[in-house]
Amino acid sequence: MNSILNEMQPSLKRYSKITSQVIQATVSIIDNQQIRISFEGGKWECPVGVSMSDYGEIVRAALVTGQPQIMLEPFSHPACKACVNRDTCVDIAEMWVPIVVSKTVLGVIGINCETRQQAQRVRKSHVVYLAFLQQMADLISYEAALRMESRKNEAVAGLLETVVDHLDSGVLVADRAGNVLRLNRIGRQILQ
Repeated sequence: MNSILNEMQPSLKRYSKITSQVIQATVSIIDNQQIRISFEGGKWECPVGVSMSDYGEIVRAALVTGQPQIMLEPFSHPACKACVNRDTCVDIAEMWVPIVVSKTVLGVIGINCETRQQAQRVRKSHVVYLAFLQQMADLISYEAALRMESRKNEAVAGLLETVVDHLDSGVLVADRAGNVLRLNRIGRQILQ
């Protein structure tokens, strides 16, 4: 099943790219199933649509707790202790902020520092970077909420249309100017 974030992939790629350019570090967006949705600014090409469940204990902590997770020194985060990739991890510093709609964590946006220079910059300004990531997460959350509401409205409209079509009475829906907006099968029969 596709996540709402996966459906937003083109805009999330733009958000990631802008964030990566501003922060000058690798930026990833990962959904609540730990599938990488977007990846920008890294030294290596990393494919999207790939499960990160075997690699991201800090990401998992952000998804489970719904709270930002910050590691400013290598392996200093409690989640690193249990990570099976601890010995091969290339991340010197990380920050992950949950993307939340109606108390549901849809995913995370995060910074991965792969070089000492990136890590020093993030350590020096981590409060500002965290605030920036939170703003990006809020922007993504807003777009996701709009999409979810649109889905719900379409489903309700479809259900209403199905109900109206199956009524044994004629139904005609008109606007204030008298223009017919909707006419069911029985209504058509009566008017013919």
